[in-house]
Amino acid sequence: MKKSLLMCLFLMATLLNAQVNAYRFSQSNGIYTEITAGTIIATPTANSSTGSLDSNVYHITLPYDFYFNGEPYRSLYISTNGFVTFGDTAPSTTSTSPISSRTSYKGAISAWGGDLNTVFNISGTTGNISWKTIGVYPNREVVIQWKDFRPAYSVSETNVYVFSFQIKLKETSNVISIVYKNGGYLMGTEPVFGSKQIGLRGNNNLDYHNKIGSNVKESVSSSSEKSDITSPFYAISNTTSGMPTNGLTYRWSPPSCIAPTDVSISNITINSAEISWKAPVINPLNGYEYYYSTDNKAPTCSTIPLGTSLTKSAFLEKLNSATPYYIWVRSSSGTSDKSVWSSLGTFTTLCAERTSMYENFDGYATGSGVPLCWDRISGIGSQKISATSPASGTRNMYQSASASQNPTIVVLPIFSNINAGTHWLRFKAKVSSGMGTLDVGYVTNIGDPNTFVNLSTVNIENRSYSDPDAEYIVTVPKTVPGNARLAIRNTADSKSYYWDDVYWEEASSCFIPTKVKLSNVTSYGADISWTALGGVPANGYEYYYSTKRTTPSSSTIASGNSFSKSVTLGNLSSATTYYVWIRSHCKENELSAWSSAFAFTTNCEYSSILSSTEAKICPGSQATLSAIANSDTIIKWYDSQVGGQLLGTGSTFVTPSITNTTTYYAEAANEKFISVGPLSAMAQGGRVTTQSSSIPWAVYFTVLSQTKFSSVDIFPISSGEAGVIKIFKGTSLSEKPLAEVSFTTHVGGGTTAQTITLNIELPPGNYTIYPKLPSSGLKRNASGAVYPYTSKVANITGNGFDPTYFMSFYNWKFDGGCASQRQAITATVDCPSSDITKKEVINLYPNPFVNLVNITDISKVKSIIINDASGKKVKVINSPSSVLNLEELNSGMYLVVLELNDKTTQTVKIIKK
Repeated sequence: MKKSLLMCLFLMATLLNAQVNAYRFSQSNGIYTEITAGTIIATPTANSSTGSLDSNVYHITLPYDFYFNGEPYRSLYISTNGFVTFGDTAPSTTSTSPISSRTSYKGAISAWGGDLNTVFNISGTTGNISWKTIGVYPNREVVIQWKDFRPAYSVSETNVYVFSFQIKLKETSNVISIVYKNGGYLMGTEPVFGSKQIGLRGNNNLDYHNKIGSNVKESVSSSSEKSDITSPFYAISNTTSGMPTNGLTYRWSPPSCIAPTDVSISNITINSAEISWKAPVINPLNGYEYYYSTDNKAPTCSTIPLGTSLTKSAFLEKLNSATPYYIWVRSSSGTSDKSVWSSLGTFTTLCAERTSMYENFDGYATGSGVPLCWDRISGIGSQKISATSPASGTRNMYQSASASQNPTIVVLPIFSNINAGTHWLRFKAKVSSGMGTLDVGYVTNIGDPNTFVNLSTVNIENRSYSDPDAEYIVTVPKTVPGNARLAIRNTADSKSYYWDDVYWEEASSCFIPTKVKLSNVTSYGADISWTALGGVPANGYEYYYSTKRTTPSSSTIASGNSFSKSVTLGNLSSATTYYVWIRSHCKENELSAWSSAFAFTTNCEYSSILSSTEAKICPGSQATLSAIANSDTIIKWYDSQVGGQLLGTGSTFVTPSITNTTTYYAEAANEKFISVGPLSAMAQGGRVTTQSSSIPWAVYFTVLSQTKFSSVDIFPISSGEAGVIKIFKGTSLSEKPLAEVSFTTHVGGGTTAQTITLNIELPPGNYTIYPKLPSSGLKRNASGAVYPYTSKVANITGNGFDPTYFMSFYNWKFDGGCASQRQAITATVDCPSSDITKKEVINLYPNPFVNLVNITDISKVKSIIINDASGKKVKVINSPSSVLNLEELNSGMYLVVLELNDKTTQTVKIIKK
């Protein structure tokens, strides 16, 4: 018993469903008894490769059943290379590695496995192979003998070393013995050395029990057992060092307790299963022990069994549903006499009905298939779990079929509440291009696609999963049969459909608002509306707006709330870009996520030139002209009433030297920015990829009115990399660029914006932006773009590669300020004398105003006439004061005519808010 336990400890690191490694090994020095009058199987005819019994295999029939590795055999194959094999498959005639060979014979016994041959008539010695049965029933023994064989192949007749060995197979006990006869030199004294395989091999080369020496100088007879395959030998004249001693005997005894085989698993339920097996040749005294686990880690000899059985079966219960289990069984004949564990394979318990579910597919390998407890009805089309973008994690579901193919149907798990009328199916989806549809319905037979009943045809767009509009919901009615299973079927239109983040959950009204729209934009306000599934939540909607595009967090305090799907925003700044987010407020502590950012720009509040000063100069001189406007505006000077060239900015303008009277034009402009194009790749929607630095595609745009191209945003992959943005007139890149702006990235990861300042003045016309990209590239959209992207100052019209791509430059900003009508201010060339007069200027402020208007130098003003924009007189003020109260006037533009004491007049345009 103690020996069995030690053997078990030795086998802990071996393959546990093997048998020969459980054989008990012993070694002794006995007597080598050469057989005589046996059956000669083969004798040599010459000392040559063909005549010296090199590379031959012979088949013999045994006189009794010999049990090897738990199976009975009535025949075996004998190789001239020092081994025998069992089973129908013969070894190769040239095989020299019987233990490590992958040949599918059922087992091998190797006494000196290697490339061997014998001798013919050298010093009167001729070898042979023979066999004989000795003894009487039931204790007979088959002896197979290799007589006078060389320890390694050679046909030399001048250096010849020979020895003999036998393999013995004992009836009843099935003990295997290998016995050696010491050798010697027939001719010569040169050393002979090498390595041989000695031991047993089971059904494959992972199941073995062999002998090996620790070094070539050590006798095989004194070497310990090791897990290596080969055993070295060394033969020297006048010594047997390194070769077996006379009578050295190796003995392998089969285990008294043999593991069961041929396991089957049946009657699998959601929490139980039955296992059964075939009993070994020797029935164990104490029956069987079994062990099971959800981890495919084999038990060891010291592992405590989870159950016992006196029969050839066991019932496993209290298992988890939809769970894979691994099973092992071993025979037991006592506390310390047990077989190795025999693996019974694996099974998976059935799936239990569910009341809810979330699946993102990330825990599954890619390829054809569906998650555990799901099913599929395969058409000719394609269906698989895919790692292709736009997976929200690392995986998503993929379906596709051409017009000539049957679509695939993916069947979801069993839901016990499928017809409760209280749940819906929620998932994210996209189509590879344009628009597409997915059918969401149910089947009543997972083997029959004709049982599919459609509940809803969902219109799928080519959007990024991060877009709230990429989420779809189908409510499941009470009319669905109780035995039905939800299913999703793709459309046979050759498009690729992807879906992910699938929920079966209780229906809710707390949805993320989508499709935000703008209307009634003014200088100081705008109307915002949106859509959302279901009715208005119990606590309505919350909205947040800012001049910064930083997305609010869940804890951000809302700017306000609305109990309808719209809101009017007021008290805004004119000509200013705002960003708006909306979320649902369902219960007290239940809020949806914020919607995607929506950007808009308020109208510009027009200003005006309050006063101006002309000049008289002599020919060839420069004139200094001036104009006054509100403090929050910039005065721009042009050479024409409309269009023309911008000559300068500021309250004064110094003309070049002129010889003729010249009129210049001043306007009061508000400096504001207008954004064009998506804010980011994620906001754009569609497939997000990296634009390689080797393919810097051009982007085309049109400027509608004189403006300044202020900046663009990029999303670099790596920081610290150089790039260049070039602006060309028209679409030709062969001309010199109008501007060239170098930059270095200072963010990375592809999700953080970096603003590139351009500040390029552009008149109306068509332009091209062309970059030299950073070496790691920039993020872009490889689908989803819809040109043009428009604004009142500039439009992005396309790119040089693909109209569905949006190339790398986001949140374009242009000077979107508005301006007054241009006022003519003349530099008069007239030099009759050295006396040049300047016109007195009376100013009105503030402008625009609310109710009160201040007048400078009121002492020079005799009376005031106020006309509306059409020229109609609305008010006359005689003997005015320095402060006018115009509360009764409506909002709008007015012309104020100042009648001065010197009988001249001045006209000033004012605007009432």
